[in-house]
Amino acid sequence: MFVDSVSLPLQLGFMRLYKGMSPQVAGFVDIIHSDQVARTGELLDFSYGCNQPDYNFKIGLVLLVPGIYSLTVHERRFSNCITYTPNSFAQIFYKFDVKDSNKDVFLSIPKISRGGLGTEKMDAKEEFIIQVDE
Repeated sequence: MFVDSVSLPLQLGFMRLYKGMSPQVAGFVDIIHSDQVARTGELLDFSYGCNQPDYNFKIGLVLLVPGIYSLTVHERRFSNCITYTPNSFAQIFYKFDVKDSNKDVFLSIPKISRGGLGTEKMDAKEEFIIQVDE
């Protein structure tokens, strides 16, 4: 696949799943990223290809408040570099390159506080759980 032919989209979701014992403060995360990344609420969207020099990028999340957090990569659709129209038959799926998605940390949240969330994305390594202690 040539970089000038197709756009490779990526969407990273982040959210605070469970609060620590400290009170909520304004904002729980600082995000460090390049201008190529667009933030919409708890989602980061970026796309590589279409005459960009490469597929390399870095994003930093600084979690400011103790608690349990989720990072999720969402499947996206390739788009053509000429029309920028997403192709309904061409999806790309991303996974975290980790041995353990920290499912045990998620399961330590009381069941009533999990918001109906399951562990399927953790099992598929499409979701990674982080615990920040005080």
